[in-house]
Amino acid sequence: MDIVNIIMKQFIVKRSRFELFTGLFFGIGMAIFIVVLTIFPRGVPPLWFYLFFGSAFILCISLVLLWIMWRIEVHGDKIYYRNMFGRSKTFTFDMIGKVIRKRRDMGYYVADKMIIYSKERQVIMRVEGSGISYALFIARLIQEGITITENKPPEVNKWKNL
Repeated sequence: MDIVNIIMKQFIVKRSRFELFTGLFFGIGMAIFIVVLTIFPRGVPPLWFYLFFGSAFILCISLVLLWIMWRIEVHGDKIYYRNMFGRSKTFTFDMIGKVIRKRRDMGYYVADKMIIYSKERQVIMRVEGSGISYALFIARLIQEGITITENKPPEVNKWKNL
């Protein structure tokens, strides 16, 4: 059996490690900042200080949880999807009706997002990613005969109104 076919039959799609490192870096930094200002205060910090940095800390922890929990596993014809909160869904490639792919170029980073619909026109999952495993998932969708529609933003002519 060809090695490419073996890889295409079983693989795992995970989120970018950039999200993990960003969440860890800023989360630990904010926790240290809050603890230092609480232990060595120059007066009592106002309530908005705790609300702002507390909510930012929760956002950073959610990035870490998103990286840990979210995954797509492909085993043969079955797709196992687990979201950030640990809820799992199992479906096959035959259940997929259409895929809409959105790409945004943000300078040094290209954001790529797919929305996968069932044949009953319900959203099965949303996939954002990059890397080899994400490209394998796209290649596997194409190999299964699923059409991927590119949803491009409308072209804006900046010089039209001048």
